[in-house]
Amino acid sequence: HGSHWVTTWSSAQQGCPARANIPQAFYSDDGVAFENATIRQTVRLTLGGDDLRIRLSNAFVGVEVQIDRVTIALPALEEVVGKMTRSGSPTIEPASLQQLSFAGRPSTIIPAGGQMISDPVAFPIPNDSTITISLYISRGQETDTVTCHMVARTRTWIVEGDSVAAPTVPQTRMADTPISWYFLSAVEAWKPLDHHAVVVFGDSITDVSAAPIDSDLRWTNRLFRRLQQSPNAGLQKLSVLNQAVRGNRLIDDDIRAPNLNARLDSDAIAISGIKFAVIVEGLLDITRGRTSLRTIVQFQQMIARLHAADVFVFGATLKPFSCVSAERPWRGANRPPSEVERLKVNRWIRNTTDFDAMVDFDETLRNPSNTTESRPEYQGEDCLHPSLAGMDAMADVFPLDAFERLLDG
Repeated sequence: HGSHWVTTWSSAQQGCPARANIPQAFYSDDGVAFENATIRQTVRLTLGGDDLRIRLSNAFVGVEVQIDRVTIALPALEEVVGKMTRSGSPTIEPASLQQLSFAGRPSTIIPAGGQMISDPVAFPIPNDSTITISLYISRGQETDTVTCHMVARTRTWIVEGDSVAAPTVPQTRMADTPISWYFLSAVEAWKPLDHHAVVVFGDSITDVSAAPIDSDLRWTNRLFRRLQQSPNAGLQKLSVLNQAVRGNRLIDDDIRAPNLNARLDSDAIAISGIKFAVIVEGLLDITRGRTSLRTIVQFQQMIARLHAADVFVFGATLKPFSCVSAERPWRGANRPPSEVERLKVNRWIRNTTDFDAMVDFDETLRNPSNTTESRPEYQGEDCLHPSLAGMDAMADVFPLDAFERLLDG
């Protein structure tokens, strides 16, 4: 009996260079971000619930930021660039609007490097629904870096003044409409104790993907829908969280984010309700010259830390990355030493007992007639990223019976 908070949506936070990631009108010449600005952003939840709360993050900035007002609402179906959408919509359903509070107050100050959790709000919502979170910041933040998730593939609307309660905000030119999420790191639902979170780590294969903007078609979205359609009631109680970051590696930092070893505590172990972790990383370590041995050692370290936190861990084989026919050949492609190391890592992932379960993305995506390449129908614009059909195949091959076995075990 009893209940606990389970994260139902999250995004891995990054230190985003302000000038490159904020529309020019909202980053002043003297380096103040979001002064007198409303940021309206939409996120697609996995599990629904009756009571929600959000997390706001200032993880990558060395000065505090004051958030003056925050609202939650249901987005209205709106035409954006010729397509009807709720994700990325600038419009809300006015009757659904509620103001969020922090320790009973409408505003909150997030310390340097810190985060703040809102008070719970009664906001009944079904599974697989989109919500709108609007933030108003009056004073702005004097910084050259903002805490954000850089490639959300979802439009965010930023307007002057306090418009957190406005039914709609003006659609700006597409060039001025970012596809990032700012400050918002998680949404949590109050669920019975038999509900849990699945956290998926990855690089751009899982984060950026071939999914069109505002479509919510990452392979992790499809995995959640498969779990929902399962006849097993336990699988229907799992949220799926995409904690991938474009360019992410196990060992080395990227300009966009810390390596997975460094972010494991904040981006997995600290996630409310986590029960499973899926590690879809390592390919960028190999293609950038790291050995299979060092890569495997990192997997073992992360498995040990996750197991210590009572989290089951799935491994995922590294997909092929060579190709000859891509429109834009990937710069990491066709490196023979990397291919040898990739095969060594995959052999270990398939045979080790360190992981609790394994998904074989390599076998699923590779071309049977040339196993260094993806099948043509699964290859995106370059050699690294799968097509939409390839992402669907990744979700469809995921072994749902492994969740059943581990939950029952």
